[in-house]
Amino acid sequence: MDEVTESALKPLKEAGFEGVETTHICSEAEAAQGRAVAEKMGMRIHSVLRGWMEFNSTDPQKVTDSLEKTRMALRAARAYGADAILLVPCRIGGMPM
Repeated sequence: MDEVTESALKPLKEAGFEGVETTHICSEAEAAQGRAVAEKMGMRIHSVLRGWMEFNSTDPQKVTDSLEKTRMALRAARAYGADAILLVPCRIGGMPM
């Protein structure tokens, strides 16, 4: 799920889900608003998907960017009330996805 809105959560709630994972990395204020929407509906944001990081890159800027993106995901997760973030810490070059 991307942005946490009532319209995005409603079909999931109707399908019986009590919680969701979001891919929406945003400010802490926006994440807190998403948390409030989920809680109002009796749901929770249990995790944040950050995705592929490049902690093993030979390019120092890619490592720095990966660290900052991870920090952003952690701050958003805290504001969402999530227990975890999901990230893949490294990429392996030359392998098809």
